[in-house]
Amino acid sequence: PMRLLTLGLAAFLLLGDPQALPAQDTPCSIQTVFASVLEEGGSPVSGLTAANFRAKIRGKTVEILSAESDTGPRRMVLAVDLSGSTTSSPGMGVAVQVLASDFYHFAPQHGQVAQVIFSTEVLVRQHFNDPRSPQDFSREWNEARQRVQSRKTALYDAIREALAEFHSPRQGDVIYVISDGGDNFSKTSLQELRDTLMTAKVRLFASILEKKNSRIVEELAGASGLIDLAKATGGDFVCLFPEEYVQDYWNSAEVHVSDRLTVARMCREMLVGYNLSIKLPLSVRKPQNWKLWVATENGALKRNFRVHYPLYIGLQTALGTPGPAPTLLFSRVTPKQNKQSGGMSTRTPPAALGPLPYNSEPSLADY
Repeated sequence: PMRLLTLGLAAFLLLGDPQALPAQDTPCSIQTVFASVLEEGGSPVSGLTAANFRAKIRGKTVEILSAESDTGPRRMVLAVDLSGSTTSSPGMGVAVQVLASDFYHFAPQHGQVAQVIFSTEVLVRQHFNDPRSPQDFSREWNEARQRVQSRKTALYDAIREALAEFHSPRQGDVIYVISDGGDNFSKTSLQELRDTLMTAKVRLFASILEKKNSRIVEELAGASGLIDLAKATGGDFVCLFPEEYVQDYWNSAEVHVSDRLTVARMCREMLVGYNLSIKLPLSVRKPQNWKLWVATENGALKRNFRVHYPLYIGLQTALGTPGPAPTLLFSRVTPKQNKQSGGMSTRTPPAALGPLPYNSEPSLADY
């Protein structure tokens, strides 16, 4: 016992008081997240610093070490639903073409674009190095429409396919989904997809084409599923009701353009945001919900600002660090002729509308 006491005293004299040793950051205590900040009207907020942000996890303060503005360039994958539910009515089909056309008018200027068009399987796949244009999409959309044999949809599997286009996902990557949200054919579960996207740090954005008074269970659940994915990953979503316009979609100028401008603001959010370096006050062994907000000078919540950020922290530790994208679930299909054309209008956008002004604050006065 005396020898043990002597050894202990010697260790104390050599090392000093253990409580006086400086704390060492564990590998999981410092993390980076991507956050976007919007004004009430949906315009991105620039010029913020680390001092403008506040965060907490399990009631403890999260230190914001730095906040760097990130304006790209971006890697974006467009995932477009071509299932029977999105081609059965003229309003739905035309809305998909409008939204995709608007996207292709702005996206290639701000980074690389890839694409998947899907129903129960991927019908068209274009990689990042493939040149893209609104005309290319319109041609591919109409060709792929002839192959659709079912009203079933594998939405979540298709989003995994979109994620696979990144090969090595990185923070700031974007998947943009145009769909009614219905899913009745996927092998991938919503929770599995959400965890995979968050681990890869890929944000999901969605234009959700809803049907008023719909009673189809998978469409109702699917819309909420896309909303859940957008919120969880730090992305955003817009809900539209294109069936209201039916054949007159193009001519319903005020309502139609208003919808397009709303989507344009969301798409601008894909391009800008902040890379935040944060220090957690505790060890995170499993995914944890946390809160992030922009504060006033006295530290209170700045209520006219919205912050979009990944809702869970620690997924890189709990689920493994981001690696190669998931294995493809689908293979490219052989074209098949479809006897039923669907009823979707194949008219091209009138030239008078033109591309939306994504690079400046949109206004109805532009039209």
